[in-house]
Amino acid sequence: MSRQAWIDIQGYLELDLYSIHIDTLGLIAAAAMGYQQHILPAHACTYHIDHPSGWSSMGPLEKIKFLEKRPGMDYGLVFETGISLLREESQLRLNPEDWGFANCRFQEYQFPKP
Repeated sequence: MSRQAWIDIQGYLELDLYSIHIDTLGLIAAAAMGYQQHILPAHACTYHIDHPSGWSSMGPLEKIKFLEKRPGMDYGLVFETGISLLREESQLRLNPEDWGFANCRFQEYQFPKP
């Protein structure tokens, strides 16, 4: 995703929820704003590494216990939100205006070319 598209969708939602489906909502927000997906050739792709201690490695009862401690969104809500955004061609806009590090100044470093 380009920097401008990331700014337009306000990045990932900054909600106090377990991050499962946050990336899905980001893609839906981009699609609702008219951004299109481009499939890159295999040699240009980076793949997600499956972490053995992640969500996909948990059984259903482990997931229930996990969500008891850290709330998350289920896919039904993500799907409903996506349909609403796409039909109305609206924006997600759930982050505050100062989302991300908008109010922070970071020191910039430039490394010499080898």
